[in-house]
Amino acid sequence: MNGATAVTPSVSSVDTKQNKYAHLIPLQRRYAELSCDDPQRRRLREQLIRGYLPGAEHIARRFTSRGEPLDELAQAATVGLIKAGDRFEATHGSNFLSFAVPTITGEVRRYFRDHGCGAPRTHHPRAAVLPPTNTDPNRRTGRHLTDARLPSAPPNARVIT
Repeated sequence: MNGATAVTPSVSSVDTKQNKYAHLIPLQRRYAELSCDDPQRRRLREQLIRGYLPGAEHIARRFTSRGEPLDELAQAATVGLIKAGDRFEATHGSNFLSFAVPTITGEVRRYFRDHGCGAPRTHHPRAAVLPPTNTDPNRRTGRHLTDARLPSAPPNARVIT
C-alpha cells in the first residue's frame, strides 16, 4: 500500500437505519409506480407502514419521559407515519426515512400540544381575551397588607431595590 493508511468510512445513524429498512426500498419504488386505483397499491401501502412501524415506535419511546402512556404516543407516531407515507414522493430523490422522521416527530409533538397541560391550539387565540386572574392579595383576603402583617426578612438578607 506504499505506506498509506487505510481509512474506513464512518457510518452515520441514517445509514444504519437505511440498512435496517433496505428491504422496503423496492416496495417504495413499486408503490410510487402504481396508479392510485391499482388494487396492489393498498397492499403495498400496508406493507410499508408495517415495515416502518418500529421506527415510529422508537420515536414515540423517546417522548415517554413526559408522562403520557406509550400506546398513546405510538398511536400518534403511527398517524405521522401514515401521513408521511401518503405525502412522500419517491420521484423527488430523497429517502423515505429522511422525510418521515420529522413528520412522525411533528405528529407526536402535536399530540402533546393538543392533549398536554396547555390549552389546545384552537383555544390559543381566545386566551388573550380571558379576564385577568385575581392575583392582588388585598382582593383575595379582603384585608389590606400592612407592615405588621408582612413577614420579616432574615437579618442577613439583602434588600434589592
